[in-house]
Amino acid sequence: MVTFCAACDQTNSRLDTVGADRGARAAERTLPALPDDCRALSRAGVQKGDRLDVALLKIDRALTRQNMRTTRCAEWFDQLRAGFQSSPRDGALFRSVTGGIYSHVELISGAALLGHSSMCLSASGRDGGVRQKRILLTAENWDLVFLRMDAEAPCQFIRDHLGAHYDYAGLMLSQVLAFGRHNPDQWFCSEICAAALGLPNPQRVSPQFLFDVVTWAGNDARTIERKRGPQF
Repeated sequence: MVTFCAACDQTNSRLDTVGADRGARAAERTLPALPDDCRALSRAGVQKGDRLDVALLKIDRALTRQNMRTTRCAEWFDQLRAGFQSSPRDGALFRSVTGGIYSHVELISGAALLGHSSMCLSASGRDGGVRQKRILLTAENWDLVFLRMDAEAPCQFIRDHLGAHYDYAGLMLSQVLAFGRHNPDQWFCSEICAAALGLPNPQRVSPQFLFDVVTWAGNDARTIERKRGPQF
């Protein structure tokens, strides 16, 4: 069995249950001040009359101090950004372009349950490209489709591409502009999931369209678990 996961928009019923909590968390997020160390400047201290070897040594030491400072500040910023991105993005831009409620998709080898974490396979711009990642499948953000098919081939397809970069250009040229052009060595989420499931021209497949395909009424090899409405 393969579980197809679609990250969905917040409908009115979902907003009723999670909106207040999400708003409170967002209100608590304030940008901290830049550390003073990140504003510091380095000087080599070379003076007139210094021998060349002494001057070069001073310059090297100054560069070392500055490189260490740059590394510290970059790590601080990366941690800050990770904290601000720790909650799922709403995907409003993606949904407005594709005309659907879904902004992201994942595949899971085997069954999965809402409210539990599972090892998911997909491509993510936030994570830099194709990756496998344990994700908590909250009912507020995910719909699950259980496909009665062997999981080995589609999941192995994505594992074979782990580490491939995220296809921002393909996302723009295939989804926003509908030219169907993409980088064959890079992937976005619905593209690699569609390719893993054997669909042609996967770069043209959006999260919403892929959800429509796997939940097509003529497809008997699926069941759906979602909190937005009745199960099929």
